[in-house]
Amino acid sequence: MEMQLNKKNAQEPMIRIEHLYKTFRSGAAGVRALVDVSLEIEKGSIFGIIGFSGAGKSTLVRCLNLLERPTSGKVFVGGKELTAMKESEVRKSRKKISMIFQLFNLMKSRTVLGNVLFPLRGSSLSLSQRRSKAIELLKIVGLEEKLNAYPSELSGGQKQRVAIARALASDPEVLLCDEATSALDPQTTQDILSLIKDLNRKLGITVIVITHEMAVVKQICDSVAVMENGSVVEKGDIYTVFSNPQMPITRRFIGTTDGVERVKGQIDDIISPLGLSKGDTVVELSFHGSASGHALVSNLSRKFDIDISIIYGNIEMLDGKPLGKMITVFRGKDESIRSALSSIDGESIFAEVMYHAE
Repeated sequence: MEMQLNKKNAQEPMIRIEHLYKTFRSGAAGVRALVDVSLEIEKGSIFGIIGFSGAGKSTLVRCLNLLERPTSGKVFVGGKELTAMKESEVRKSRKKISMIFQLFNLMKSRTVLGNVLFPLRGSSLSLSQRRSKAIELLKIVGLEEKLNAYPSELSGGQKQRVAIARALASDPEVLLCDEATSALDPQTTQDILSLIKDLNRKLGITVIVITHEMAVVKQICDSVAVMENGSVVEKGDIYTVFSNPQMPITRRFIGTTDGVERVKGQIDDIISPLGLSKGDTVVELSFHGSASGHALVSNLSRKFDIDISIIYGNIEMLDGKPLGKMITVFRGKDESIRSALSSIDGESIFAEVMYHAE
């Protein structure tokens, strides 16, 4: 058993990036799009790369399949170094790396079936085999009834499903999704993300999601890298990053999916109707793992003889584990409130004083 475990732990990641730099030249000057990026992406995982516009995430994804040659550094896919290959070798390896885009990139003059058949045109399969494979892929994405339709006759979500079927035609090991849901409405986004997650589970394909939306990362990804100014500033599994973000930009991203953060932004408007008395303290409580927010409130109230009111609370399951935040009001003697706050361990439970009534 131990030997098997060691073998598994030693498994080569599907993608390994080592000290990647990319500088775009503009006359005598240069723009550094990537700065010392190093990442490992496990086989069969869904990995998110998130950043605001200009962070370097799209340049990074284009360097993964060498559509852009990095200025320096190494890219390994499936244990093979793409950056050491000749262009002809790269083209061969690139067939195992498919990509879907924000604007679908379908050929308007071809039918749905024709679009999915296009990547198969140079394969060893017969025409009937290619057609059967394309129809099967359209069934997988739920569009077999649209095989004779043209892209102009499809909704945005249907176009993206065709793009996914086309991307799967070459039997890729890696699927790159570059802002693949940014042009879609919220419900269609949910549907496409669910489809990608289902394909990842059924086919074992490694998925890399490039996005500026933390809600996408939260729904679909196992791990995430946060980019800023061409560098990866934070990375880790989803639960760790969401429960204990280290960088200000990561906290900003998480705040876009967090109701507590929205409440905090309106705290000045909220305080007045609360009718706070001198000494009342507004506290944000964050908890994760085995910690329970309601049990914490009950225990603190009883142990330190204080009243705790919950203004706002949110608990969700992330990666199968609870993650929650509450905004509360502590009422009681100043010494008791200080003692209660000091007793919070700062490991699975965190407390932040937002306001103290004078």
